[in-house]
Amino acid sequence: ALTALCAGLFITLMDQALYGQLASFIINVLICSVIYNLTVRQIVVPLAASGLLLLAALPFFQRSGDVLVGHYVNLGIFLTISFVASRIVFRSHANQYVSRLLLSQSKEQLEAETRLNIENNEKLKEMNQQLKRLSFLDELTHLPNRRSFRDYVDYHFDFLKENPKLFSVIMIDVDRFKQLNDQYGHNSGDAILKSIARQINSSINMETDFAARWGGDEFIYASFNKTSEETL
Repeated sequence: ALTALCAGLFITLMDQALYGQLASFIINVLICSVIYNLTVRQIVVPLAASGLLLLAALPFFQRSGDVLVGHYVNLGIFLTISFVASRIVFRSHANQYVSRLLLSQSKEQLEAETRLNIENNEKLKEMNQQLKRLSFLDELTHLPNRRSFRDYVDYHFDFLKENPKLFSVIMIDVDRFKQLNDQYGHNSGDAILKSIARQINSSINMETDFAARWGGDEFIYASFNKTSEETL
């Protein structure tokens, strides 16, 4: 900016002997004020330095006192206007920069929040599915519970309405289980139930049969389209 102003100053001084104009310097001042995004200090130093230098040198190149006074007035006005214009342009660019920066930060924050929401939704979905699975399992034996058995039967009975098939059910009850609990404690009773559940689970065909803990010491088994011999 200072180089451009000095070039305009030199041309203006050389022009005094011919046309006596300040156009070259004034145009350079306006261009530098609008084109360059300078801080107050960065614009004041070249404007003041070049302006004072021009004011000091003009009397040596411009012999007319009236023209010289006009030049001084015009210089004061244009330097002031140029400074104000530079502040407007600088403030405008600064505001645009801040707006772009805030917009970029907002976009990044929104994308981060979106990713976080998606992750949270996936985790929540997974937890809900896990809770749903757990709600259909017996906590002790890890066999399906009564609710799961009812859903299994309801699901298959919907198809049996149009395509009847043989349906078999076996209820399993552990004999003298209460006496065992009273004599050896509930921990032993739980171990017995787990052992029975493993035996039942290993004895059925998972693709065609279904076994569940009905409650307490009761278990239930169901199968579709099997003969009574196969079921037994």
